[in-house]
Amino acid sequence: MKAHFITIGLIPLTGICKLKLGFLILLLIICNSSILLAQSNLLVMEAQIAGSYYPDEKDLFWYTHHPQEVMQKPSVGFDYLSRIGSDNRDYGYISLQARLAYDEYRDKLQAQLYNAFIDLKLSNLDMWLGHNKPAIGLSSNLDNHALLQRDLSMSGLNFDRDWGTGIKLSRINPSISASLTTGSGMPLRIRESYLLASRIGWGDLPSENYSIGFSASGGEILKTMGYEIMHDELPHSLYTAGLDFSGRLLNNYVYTDFLYGSFHEKPAYAGFVRFGYNLLPEERLAIEAQAYFQELAEAVSQEYSLGMNWRISADFTLRTLYSIHQPDFEHKIAMQIYYLKGFSF
Repeated sequence: MKAHFITIGLIPLTGICKLKLGFLILLLIICNSSILLAQSNLLVMEAQIAGSYYPDEKDLFWYTHHPQEVMQKPSVGFDYLSRIGSDNRDYGYISLQARLAYDEYRDKLQAQLYNAFIDLKLSNLDMWLGHNKPAIGLSSNLDNHALLQRDLSMSGLNFDRDWGTGIKLSRINPSISASLTTGSGMPLRIRESYLLASRIGWGDLPSENYSIGFSASGGEILKTMGYEIMHDELPHSLYTAGLDFSGRLLNNYVYTDFLYGSFHEKPAYAGFVRFGYNLLPEERLAIEAQAYFQELAEAVSQEYSLGMNWRISADFTLRTLYSIHQPDFEHKIAMQIYYLKGFSF
């Protein structure tokens, strides 16, 4: 039987996905209607110029990671948060984050959808539905979509975002989160693929200056890079266990994240250690050093990088990164000028 597709941006959807997406859109509209009045809204406008230079090839590219990855490319976008509730009760919030980016790989503009979910506050837990972060490792709590440093969401063992649902018990110690998603990442595919994940964690970096977590995941996932689905869209088995830690002491901070398991019935692992030092108050200027390593489908690689984050003003941030990729000893210089402006209403 022939499959029928529609396209939103660069996201192809089957007929089944139409119903699922329609249900999600309807749910977002209902929850943002006058029945559940949104008491406060935050709209953040963002724009960035980003690119990388390879000294050995003397080539300049308008991306900083990989031409098929969605991060980081020249783009404009927004991040919208809307609280759902009344004067007496908080029901949750709606999150919508999207970008329009220049895709040098295809020489065209690409619509990118990051957050697109509703988070409902129930009596003992929070429950989300839509496009959000799976409950795996440090990236499940770290907002990384504007950073130049690489993390495990681009390792092939995790997704930066995925379609599905999840719960989080954050009002207890330790906190517990779990998610069941489609295992397709940025594009929406509902077929044989799925990803079940969970994380248990202690501490909170903003309020307690540390966090530590253990995570586990398993399922049949699609091998994706950005919106590209590879390997003829055939699901691959994935099983991982992980440990993550983040901490701050005076002007120093550290992030670590490790995953170990199997991908497509072959051993696989990925991890990084990032050290940072704040040179100015309020974290306006920081330098970072990171070591990243992984093995996937019997391909072993490492990346060592040194970066700088400088918040020039309340609206503008300059980020630079120098990295060496092994085993090909490839050098890269990346730079990003990032604009962020928020409005509440």
